[in-house]
Amino acid sequence: MKRFLIVLILGIFCAAGAVAQKVTDAKALEYAKECYSQGMQIEQAVKTLQSKGVSIDQMKRLKAQYESGMLDTDDLTSKQNKEKSNTRQMRTTKQDQDAKEKLAIDSLVQDQQEIILDEEPQMTKQDSLNRIYGHDIFRNKELSFTPNLQLATPGNYVIGAGDELGISIYGASEVDLSQTVTPEGRIFVSGLGPVSLKGLTIDQARTKLRRELSAIYGGLANGTASLDVALNNVRSIQVNVMGEVFAPGTYTLPSLATAFHALYAAGGVTDIGTLRTIKIVRNNEVAGTVDLYEFLLTGNNRGDIVLQDGDVVLVPTYSALVAVPQGVKRPMRYEMREGETLDALVRYAGGFTNDAFRTALNVTRQDDMGLTAFNVKEPEYASFAVADGDRIVIGQRYQRSSNKVTIEGAVYNPGTYAIDDNVKTVKQLIEAAEGLREDAFLDRALLQREMPDWSLEMESFDLNELYSGQIADIPLRPNDELYIAPKVDMREEYIVTVSGPVALPGDYLYAEGMTIKDLIVKAGGLLESASLVKVDVSRRIKSPMSTEFSPVRSQLFTVSLGEGLMMEDGKDQVLEPFDQIYIRK
Repeated sequence: MKRFLIVLILGIFCAAGAVAQKVTDAKALEYAKECYSQGMQIEQAVKTLQSKGVSIDQMKRLKAQYESGMLDTDDLTSKQNKEKSNTRQMRTTKQDQDAKEKLAIDSLVQDQQEIILDEEPQMTKQDSLNRIYGHDIFRNKELSFTPNLQLATPGNYVIGAGDELGISIYGASEVDLSQTVTPEGRIFVSGLGPVSLKGLTIDQARTKLRRELSAIYGGLANGTASLDVALNNVRSIQVNVMGEVFAPGTYTLPSLATAFHALYAAGGVTDIGTLRTIKIVRNNEVAGTVDLYEFLLTGNNRGDIVLQDGDVVLVPTYSALVAVPQGVKRPMRYEMREGETLDALVRYAGGFTNDAFRTALNVTRQDDMGLTAFNVKEPEYASFAVADGDRIVIGQRYQRSSNKVTIEGAVYNPGTYAIDDNVKTVKQLIEAAEGLREDAFLDRALLQREMPDWSLEMESFDLNELYSGQIADIPLRPNDELYIAPKVDMREEYIVTVSGPVALPGDYLYAEGMTIKDLIVKAGGLLESASLVKVDVSRRIKSPMSTEFSPVRSQLFTVSLGEGLMMEDGKDQVLEPFDQIYIRK
């Protein structure tokens, strides 16, 4: 149980800007217990705590106290229940209960670990296709929809009880008034009396106050003074968020809050809730409908309705979900309103990818008789209405090239080239690749080609004969692949080996003309214990034309080194590939 409470305290990441009421620490923990007993997910529980007035600062403080050992959740809850005399017994009982609940709590914490740590979980392609576009917006820690209380008061803001109005008169008369609207919707102006502003917008209140105050401030009547009205401090309102949200209930919000803010406070929309037809019910009538796709796709939040006290934000179930698994830039499921077409769906999904086949789409639809397929041509996209459960299959464009050729190997600029006016033959392709390298193996070049039935064939030719004119230049065909082997790739890697008392014994790359002395120097020189007498050299016996197996694979000869590591006759022994040198002690 403790772990659950602390996870909730760690939930400060989901603050949606709701106005906090004063709640004791013990009461906050009691609310947390209620959330646990109801089986709420962590995110839902945090939203519920916030709606009950647990402030963000209070969550931070409780978290810090717990981590420092100053917070005892058992003690706080026992105080709340006025059972101080039984504290020790309660703790023992709770420890037993904690042990029983541990597995369930661990599982719950594990499920929410990515959210608590503010980390994005790794998402597979299948996960992406199961997602519904737009449902993640209320789980984004960077986007809380918290109303900006520092902006100028909107003219359509409806004044209510608790609002603190700043009334400024400037010009011939200079007056600053600050008045709080009473529960009856009035303000009291000295020398004038009560002025009712109930149900008026800021613009309407400005007009009425100019008319009323002109009786005591003559400048307002003759135009030599001006009047302005703004909110000095906003009131709190209560709204109900109902329907398909994660934490339905009543929320206390700033009076500038909108439908987006209320939805965020309620944890967002569930998988069966709508983002397209969210209703704002006011005085038992629908005051407006919110479509989040307009905001998500265009950034236009004009449809986000400012809430009033007592409003109900109602989230019905979705009308239609349509899946687009491939061929679009955002492959996932999309909520569609009645009558919306394929054209709108593709637009919501970010448009086609560059490899999508756009001429026709296939739509698979479930009905009472089973699955029905539709082949929809491009001109019909704007008129073909999608239905709930539709799956849109977008094919890929034809991938075979009509003029591509490739050259690899011993040329200076290998890669892909186009068959055009300058590149039509093998020789022209080699010239386009900046010519042959010096290490090119000229005796045999390989040209892999596609047959009319897409099977492969291989043509080989001698580049010496091609360049000398003994054979005709070869015309290129689409998808030809020309390979000119480098000589170094045509042979095994040559090495020589030195062992014994040298600084760095081991294998070394062979170089033409390398001697024993060169190899010893490359190996860091001889150690003090090295003997210059009877240096053994083992050399492979190579007979590539032999037709019989020989048990003798190498020959061994011995040399003695003298001054300067030279042989006794003053010469240096030239090595061959794969020679093995052994220095004695």
